[in-house]
Amino acid sequence: MVRKFTAALLLLVILFQAMIASGWIFAPVGEAKYILVLGSAIEAEEPSALLRERIKAAQEYMKAHPHTVAVLCGGTADGDNVSEAEVIRRKLLEAGIDEDRLLVEDRSVNTWTNLKYAFSLIENRDGEKPESIMVATSNYHVFRVGFLAKRLDVQVYPVIASTPISAVVHDFTREMFAIVKSFLFDRE
Repeated sequence: MVRKFTAALLLLVILFQAMIASGWIFAPVGEAKYILVLGSAIEAEEPSALLRERIKAAQEYMKAHPHTVAVLCGGTADGDNVSEAEVIRRKLLEAGIDEDRLLVEDRSVNTWTNLKYAFSLIENRDGEKPESIMVATSNYHVFRVGFLAKRLDVQVYPVIASTPISAVVHDFTREMFAIVKSFLFDRE
């Protein structure tokens, strides 16, 4: 009985990890007017290693695509003095990205609200919700971002940031549970 349970659990983990990997291995390719930069933890008003990678990916994309506007996503966590979006803004300004290319969305608390609030911000600015969007996020996160955006009728083209080695086990494990939570609860 224990062996069957262990085998079933192992198979489930393998299936989830395959889904997660499929998000970046088979990621759609395209371009869009906007790029969302999804927030992550900050430490003393500085980006975590994970968030630094997302900022770096967005910065490289924006330098190669000078007309792209970024929507910087992420609210303020308990104990933080500034929002994740503000930390991203500061780092992109330091990297030479013009402030008029940066929109701040600083109310979101998770991936679902990142997308909803960012799409709303774009709709208020342009008069319509975007049909497609670039998203700078971590490799493990691409699958979930894609299926959540589809629920909001928006095509996502990822700008993939690598996950720091120190975070791989934690983040890939956590993402399995986040997929289940998002599948069940993140809906309009």
